[in-house]
Amino acid sequence: MITIGLIFGYGVRGRPDKSLLLTRGFLSGLAVVFLFVLLVTYSYLLAPDWMFMYFVEGEEIPYWMVLFILSLYFPAYTAGFFLKMEGERIGRLLPPLLILCGLAASVLVVIPLSDRYLQVGSYADFQAGLTTPLQESPVGRIPGMLSLLLIPAAIGLIIWSRREKI
Repeated sequence: MITIGLIFGYGVRGRPDKSLLLTRGFLSGLAVVFLFVLLVTYSYLLAPDWMFMYFVEGEEIPYWMVLFILSLYFPAYTAGFFLKMEGERIGRLLPPLLILCGLAASVLVVIPLSDRYLQVGSYADFQAGLTTPLQESPVGRIPGMLSLLLIPAAIGLIIWSRREKI
């Protein structure tokens, strides 16, 4: 989410007179994060054990804790948004470097877990080797495909945000 905040920071041109929290760039990114959280929540409802990569059974985690974790997406996004603005004051290349680091970390964290990430099922299914490949599972077909649609939507929103008169 920090990386998404950094990216949506590019939706603001210059230094606005109003609060950064009221700019199109921030609010557009917030909308994308909200939609992403809805997709993550739906994925959790479909396959809670998969969401925890089979390290624990989903039913062992209290639902309030899942909601708390999901709520942390919003301050992480906000921190990334402000980090882009402040990072540019340190050096123009700092925000793009942070974005690249964030994207790399997002990929690198999945690599050692790929056997878990690419198979969807219950904890018992995973232990027995009876999971469904991600692309054939409800998680891959519905939230997975919808989350891919967020990419062109985000690009469009950033372009639209940059047209805001500041």
